[in-house]
Amino acid sequence: MAAEVRLGQTVIYLEDKREKITTRLGCLSVGERYQDFIGDPFMVPVWDCCLCKTAPEVLRKKNGKWLYRCSGCGKEVVGKEKWQGILRWNRKNCFGKTLAEIPFPALQQESSPQSVVDYLDEYFSLKKKEVGLTRQIAQLTGKRPPGKVYQKRVEAFYEWAEL
Repeated sequence: MAAEVRLGQTVIYLEDKREKITTRLGCLSVGERYQDFIGDPFMVPVWDCCLCKTAPEVLRKKNGKWLYRCSGCGKEVVGKEKWQGILRWNRKNCFGKTLAEIPFPALQQESSPQSVVDYLDEYFSLKKKEVGLTRQIAQLTGKRPPGKVYQKRVEAFYEWAEL
């Protein structure tokens, strides 16, 4: 009996938390057109090292993670998924890049692209939290959760927005 009460309280807490995030997402709807993304978020070009101007070495570790390492300066990043490792590598090497090289079309159309970047960062951060909470609630209640691929796409969009 006590376990059922705690489970019910946990679900109610998670639903309240998700509702607050959904409300904040609704307030961000003025920028909906900014969410358009050209191409597949998992198809990520690998940028050269900003210091050495060389492409990174790509290794798949025994634990299944992807390692991107510069042979010149030793800079490295690790990602659970290949696209995640590339985006983390790109984040470390984005200093010489322009916003035009990031595939969100709104960045090329707006007069102040930094506001768009801030919007995208907040939007996909909230969306990632909302999907995670929905998956938690579904697991606790036995309902069907949103697809894992959908969750990974949202995470990829968030990583792009972090560049």
